[in-house]
Amino acid sequence: MGMALMAAAKHLTATFFIDESGAKATSGNFFVVAGIKCRQPGRLQRKIEELRDRTGYREEFKFSRISRERLPVFRELVEVVASSDIRLIGSVIDRSRLDNPFKGDDEWRVHARIAAQLIVGNINMGEHVAAVLDHRSTKPNVSFGDTVKSMANYGMSTPAVVSAITVDSEANDLLQVADLIAGAIGNHRREPRPRTFSKKAQVAWDLAHSLGVRDFISDTHKGRVNIKTVTKMRRGQPT
Repeated sequence: MGMALMAAAKHLTATFFIDESGAKATSGNFFVVAGIKCRQPGRLQRKIEELRDRTGYREEFKFSRISRERLPVFRELVEVVASSDIRLIGSVIDRSRLDNPFKGDDEWRVHARIAAQLIVGNINMGEHVAAVLDHRSTKPNVSFGDTVKSMANYGMSTPAVVSAITVDSEANDLLQVADLIAGAIGNHRREPRPRTFSKKAQVAWDLAHSLGVRDFISDTHKGRVNIKTVTKMRRGQPT
């Protein structure tokens, strides 16, 4: 009985790594907040370090960095990510279907709200989680991470998010993976039927196929992938 409880306990914690599809909330109809949920982030980090050592790649693994020369190493990264225990998660803001959520509100607060909703929608019952988010500027004396934590825990009988911090993605490979995922989702939403396949599109399709889905063009809740278009924004949560 004791061993069974210990085995179950190993699966009650997870870490989220979350980034967004672009720096500006006003760029195009689509805005994506996405990333990974990982139970063993240290193992994935080590595999990425091994990939860097083997290939000599020292730049960021960001979607915007994909080029013909970098395509092979990004495709290897996709294989590393797919072979790990990650769950791919994403929230899509489609302003053709939803009133602009950034209108009349601080951009950082809206980003926090979307990130919090994304986390809450991917927490299992009885689970405790931590979140690592890309750094974002806020008003003085306000922590973006603490804001996301408060918003996510708001209304829960037992708070599930034990910590949320911001990190410069340049220093964190798993946040760069989150950026890659957000970029891939955004790529498919903006160009669902491209006439020609760019190197970025190739990586996006590789990522989808490696996780058992055809694409990220439409909402998906299958296997290890959970992508949803936001149709309603929560408001009035604590900041």
